[in-house]
Amino acid sequence: MGKLILIIEYLEQNKKWIVIQNIEVDFLGQRLCFINDNLFTFQPSDGNLMYVYEMNSVSSEFMKTNILMQIKLLVSKHENYINLIRRIDNDKFQIDKDLYGQISHDGWYLITWDNISKEIQIRRCILYMKFQK
Repeated sequence: MGKLILIIEYLEQNKKWIVIQNIEVDFLGQRLCFINDNLFTFQPSDGNLMYVYEMNSVSSEFMKTNILMQIKLLVSKHENYINLIRRIDNDKFQIDKDLYGQISHDGWYLITWDNISKEIQIRRCILYMKFQK
């Protein structure tokens, strides 16, 4: 069987789930993160890659996209780890191996221990994304 992400939709009238899109990927993965109904990320099991998929407004299908993210820190869970990913330029990200952290129960605060500076830092989430066309 190929490596696929299945986009599945529930049809209320039939009370059934149906596959509406198959997305072929190059790597096995176990982590999808839904940002909203039109945007999700996929992380392969091996390596430190992350792919972003956005729904195309014309075809109503998800496609791998280039997103200009106006963020400097992305928090992503992978297996038993929470990865703190820093943007190092417009299209490159790097996992920060010197930070350890915890997210508050409501998801709005990130508390980290920086192993280099030996400091505890508390960050509040402010959401802002700009899509590149």
